[in-house]
Amino acid sequence: MKRFQGRIAALTVILLCTVGLPVHAVELNVKPNRCITLHQGQLCYQKLNFQWQTAGTTQYCLYRADLDGPLLCWEGDDMQQFRYTFESPQGTDFYLVNEDSGEELARITIAVAWVYKSGKKVSTGWRLF
Repeated sequence: MKRFQGRIAALTVILLCTVGLPVHAVELNVKPNRCITLHQGQLCYQKLNFQWQTAGTTQYCLYRADLDGPLLCWEGDDMQQFRYTFESPQGTDFYLVNEDSGEELARITIAVAWVYKSGKKVSTGWRLF
């Protein structure tokens, strides 16, 4: 029985050392994660609520992939949510970066959907009276 308990203890130590969470694990959430417009190609307007959890004294920034520069920067856990007015005819990515290391920590996509496709009608030349 002692031999079996020793193996369990050794296995537990190995698992704890190899399965631990990454040091910079950050979860990024946004609600809603989709913007819906009436016609394809129109600007879609949506108020997005971002939430995340960061720790320490590291500086973090939230970026929008199709814009230059960060939308918002903060240190450690000083900021945990952000409200943003999204305006775009197409979907885009948002991501969190650890500014000290330059490492991207989390990424999320905002999808743009539409009710009606492009308004171009195909004319066949036939008419029904």
